[in-house]
Amino acid sequence: MAFRASALDEWLRSGVRSLMHTIFQCAERWELIHNNPIKLVRVKGGTKRLKTPRVLAPEQFHSLLPLIREPYRTMVLIAGCLGLRVSEIVALQWSDFDFPGLALVIQRSVVHGRVGDVKTEYSRDAFHSIRRWWRL
Repeated sequence: MAFRASALDEWLRSGVRSLMHTIFQCAERWELIHNNPIKLVRVKGGTKRLKTPRVLAPEQFHSLLPLIREPYRTMVLIAGCLGLRVSEIVALQWSDFDFPGLALVIQRSVVHGRVGDVKTEYSRDAFHSIRRWWRL
């Protein structure tokens, strides 16, 4: 079975590129196909946000925390105070915390159970201050 990336372009504009990429990736892994044609497809504006993110006021954020059970409450607290991605939070280790220096270094991420590099170089280079966290 042969697929052409150009033939799929218009259909993928409807927002199913990511799903199709995953399906073809599985087919490639199971050796049903030899290459993933979706890798070649670029959908203009396909990664743009459809909605403006909703920003919570500090009071709203604090009122939300008691409604979340652990360990998710701690993850939300870290994400809200330090602006970390979920993949970065899951990868945190005690050695990443510099308690005397009140800093946190982001060195790795975990995606689909695999430990890897952080998403951007900015994430790797940045030392996030945890002073705000201690004041909560």
